[in-house]
Amino acid sequence: MSPYPVGAVANFMIGRSLKQGPPITHLQLQKLVCISYGFYFAQTNGKLFQEKIEAWPYGPIVPELYHEFKRFESFPLRKWSAHYNYLTGKFQIPVVSKNDSASLKVLNFVWRRYGILSAKQLVEITHADGTPWKITIDQKRRRIKDDLIRNHYSKVLDDAWNSLASAS
Repeated sequence: MSPYPVGAVANFMIGRSLKQGPPITHLQLQKLVCISYGFYFAQTNGKLFQEKIEAWPYGPIVPELYHEFKRFESFPLRKWSAHYNYLTGKFQIPVVSKNDSASLKVLNFVWRRYGILSAKQLVEITHADGTPWKITIDQKRRRIKDDLIRNHYSKVLDDAWNSLASAS
């Protein structure tokens, strides 16, 4: 069912934070959306959303999402991502389909594993050596290549699987 507009993935995370807590900030949202993209790509070899991820000084950023939510600064997000449909003349709130089990599995995993982390912790994770953001920044590039994202998150999944196997 994917790729979605990035706002659908953002709305999933915002919805979880509003229902289950803790509330998330714009910076946390960016990290959760980018991590979700990475895990989905590693699992399915497909894109969760079409928009590109870029390496900015504060980490991986989806520019469209940045411009939509920058006004919230570091305050908790309490608004949905919405896009104006010029054909209908109305705003639409994009959502992830309830029938899209592959996307929902990844998004629920990311929320449970990373949604509880602070912005500082998420920044540490996404800025670590060997991450797609760090490699792209070191190369003085802007756009983070999908191959870097897929390879990194495939390795994260492999490492997690291997640590579970060795623990049993």
